[in-house]
Amino acid sequence: MERAELLQQLKQPKLIADIAAGSIAVLGLFGCFSESPFTRNLSIAALMAGVGTVGANSAIAQLYAECALNVMDKELSRQDNVLELSEAQVSELTHKLEEWKAFWGHQQRHGEALKLQLMQAQTALFELRSENGELNSHIALLESNIEAWQQRIQSLSIQQERDRQQAQASVDALGVGVKTTMAAAVVEYRDRLLGSIEATIGQRLDLVPQLKRLATEVKHVATDHLNHITNLSPSSNLPAFVDEALRLLQQEFEELSALKVKYRNVINTGDKLHYQSQLAEKAVELDELQQGLARFQQDFIPRSQHEAILSEFQVKKDEVLNSLAQQVEALEVELNGDTDAYMQKLLQQLDWATREIANLREQVDQLRRPQTFSPATRDDLRMGNQIIEYFWLHGILLDRAGSDYRKHEAILYFHSDRNPRLILSGELNEHAEKLPQILRCLNVPKFAYDSESGLMSVKLALSRKPPLGVEDVSRLWRPKSQFEKLAAQWIRVRVTGGSEAGKSPTAENLAVCLLKAHPGQVKLSNPQYHSRKNYWSIPVTWTSHKESVAGMKELADRVERRSTGAEGFEEFVLYMFDEIDSTFVKHKSASQYVLSAVKQASHQNLGMVFIGQNANASEYPGMDRSDFENCVNVHIGSNAKHAIVNSNMSSELKSELQNQYDKLMEFCEAKNAELSLDKTDPQAYRFALVIEPQKKPYFIELPHFGCYGFDQVLPVETVDGGQASSLQPSASICIFEPANSDSAVASEMASASYVGVGCPKCKEGILTRTKKNRGSLLYVCDTCGKSTSEGLIAAHLITQANTQ
Repeated sequence: MERAELLQQLKQPKLIADIAAGSIAVLGLFGCFSESPFTRNLSIAALMAGVGTVGANSAIAQLYAECALNVMDKELSRQDNVLELSEAQVSELTHKLEEWKAFWGHQQRHGEALKLQLMQAQTALFELRSENGELNSHIALLESNIEAWQQRIQSLSIQQERDRQQAQASVDALGVGVKTTMAAAVVEYRDRLLGSIEATIGQRLDLVPQLKRLATEVKHVATDHLNHITNLSPSSNLPAFVDEALRLLQQEFEELSALKVKYRNVINTGDKLHYQSQLAEKAVELDELQQGLARFQQDFIPRSQHEAILSEFQVKKDEVLNSLAQQVEALEVELNGDTDAYMQKLLQQLDWATREIANLREQVDQLRRPQTFSPATRDDLRMGNQIIEYFWLHGILLDRAGSDYRKHEAILYFHSDRNPRLILSGELNEHAEKLPQILRCLNVPKFAYDSESGLMSVKLALSRKPPLGVEDVSRLWRPKSQFEKLAAQWIRVRVTGGSEAGKSPTAENLAVCLLKAHPGQVKLSNPQYHSRKNYWSIPVTWTSHKESVAGMKELADRVERRSTGAEGFEEFVLYMFDEIDSTFVKHKSASQYVLSAVKQASHQNLGMVFIGQNANASEYPGMDRSDFENCVNVHIGSNAKHAIVNSNMSSELKSELQNQYDKLMEFCEAKNAELSLDKTDPQAYRFALVIEPQKKPYFIELPHFGCYGFDQVLPVETVDGGQASSLQPSASICIFEPANSDSAVASEMASASYVGVGCPKCKEGILTRTKKNRGSLLYVCDTCGKSTSEGLIAAHLITQANTQ
């Protein structure tokens, strides 16, 4: 069907719509001549609607027809492709059918040829039977020559006796060679096993007594077998000699194999006891020890498997022994026969023995080769086999031990105890720079030796490490939503961080959280007050290092006064000292004030925050690392890594924290790069290591700079505000606590009720009602709805009175 005809057929469904629209248009046309304006306007509208509908129907029909035709074209094209594919398959099947016909024709021709050969063989057999009569006549002729042959046999018997003597000499030489080979095999097996034991003694001090006893037993067994081999002598009974030699060889390898299994079991038993002791002492490492125990159980050779190996060896020995016995009997028969045939058979036996020796040597070479990962179904296993092959070519034998596969990376483990000498990790690392080109890994592999497991390990980066997600990181740190709750409990704090790490903003967030939980007075020492990096919103009391030392002395004196009862400790006072590194360097006497305050301020209602760059307190003049152990240490960013390295933590805890630190640093750097945030940006991602006394260290996500502003606590001038800096008149700030209102406020405000007083927060409303919160009386504003404590109202009234 032509495209135009098909298109016309697709347009036919619009005929009814066209008739209806045309009818409306005709009615409208007749109505246009009506005298009634309403009828005429309605008719004109009907005429236009009919004409428009006809045009729209035509356009829609055309579009529908084109779309339907395109779809049919595509379907026809697809059907054509399917038809072409089917034709190609039919052609291929036809070609294969022709090949099968040709093959069966060839087989039929071959069968005909075989039938012809069979007929020829039958004809030859008939001819041989006809020649049998001629042979009978020749027998008579041979009998006439018996006497001559008897003389010939006598001379051959003499020659045979000489050949028998030569054969006996050959048998004796063969016996000497057998003894030499057996002795060499025992010595080689003994030396290899003793070498492995001596190498293990140097690595496993906990197994020295057992290994030395085992070495003595190996020497004793090997010496006993060497004596048996020396006393073994070839006799006239060749099968008995062969049987005795094979029996001794079997016994040698059984006992030495049993000693090797015993050696491996000593190591595995030591590992098992080690793992079990660690499991009893450290329950937190249960999963890792169970994995080690599983590897031990996988490598352990059970008794049933050992007995199965010996049984298999016994069956093979019996087969070889029976074969040799048959060969010896054949040799004895042949010794009584023709000498030339005997010599030919002897040469064949020597050739067979030579091939067997070559086969055994090949098996020994295979056993000496390193054990590889098989089957190597993953990239890490294939790389492990390449490492084994590389070092085998360089004279170092590494046996596969296992792989800790983690998708983007893997840790491979190798045995190195089959080498005749001790292999150190440094010797393997000399080839580290060449391995990435061979393995196609993304890192430079570094080998390490684990003295507990006796294994060499190497870490390989297989692919790019996938970025950590928020869910992954949430398990590594405490979220910033917990910062306020935690910081409210930190009375004595040391905050450290590198340059531009955010020490001061973090310390300010911490101080605001602390003051919200413990309302009171705050005093800040900022020796960098005139710096362009001064972002403190807390009023400053001391503005130089010298004044900072005075503040530290004031803190120490105040601690002493409160501890002796000379001063009450109802009022909470928070002391903050920035840039303590430089203060300690310039004024070495400052450390004694800090030490005195830190050690005695546990119950004096005094808070203190020390801010510096160095994470190691022993770097401060006159101080030791343990001097800040009574404080909460908050180490920001890279200082967390320095704190972990310089701490007295266990190696396991250090490794755990180091791993968490690497992941968190990677996550923060990735998120900051994704959001184009500089490390000084207030919204940047940051974290810190928190070390609280007598608690396990943990990481915490730091809130943004300014998240907790000083305006969240209501500051007023204190009644006994001390000597303030000339540059900062209101340098001493007090936050009154309802339960501890000042006596001066109480004397001026005789009434306990402040209903009707103006709201000190919105400045517009009136305090109209009260409510209780944890035993404290709060007044609620009728305009802003905020609650205000009695202490803050009293302080506000005192401020108003002073200004008036």
